[in-house]
Amino acid sequence: MEEDQGKPAAPLSSPPVKVRHVEAPGGAAEVYANYVDISWTSFDLQYRFSHNQRLPNEPEPTNRMEHRATVTLSWAQAKMLVAQTLAILQKYEQLNGEIELPPKLP
Repeated sequence: MEEDQGKPAAPLSSPPVKVRHVEAPGGAAEVYANYVDISWTSFDLQYRFSHNQRLPNEPEPTNRMEHRATVTLSWAQAKMLVAQTLAILQKYEQLNGEIELPPKLP
């Protein structure tokens, strides 16, 4: 048996897979969130999406934080999400101008 020393192994590949998008029973949830809390482990990241609202008629400024959804992604998925989001933000800003951020984020 002859060994291929010094040669890289052939890359593993799989045939293309057709993807069919289907709705979950009852439909997919759509939520509005203006606050995201991110926690992580060695294996994944967890994004907790919430709606932050100022409560009127309180004696001192008080906000209500309503947890709306949680999404857990592997580290690789999170990195792909960052790359896709940056590409979309760049295209948006090319068309609409730079998005201004507040001087201090909460």
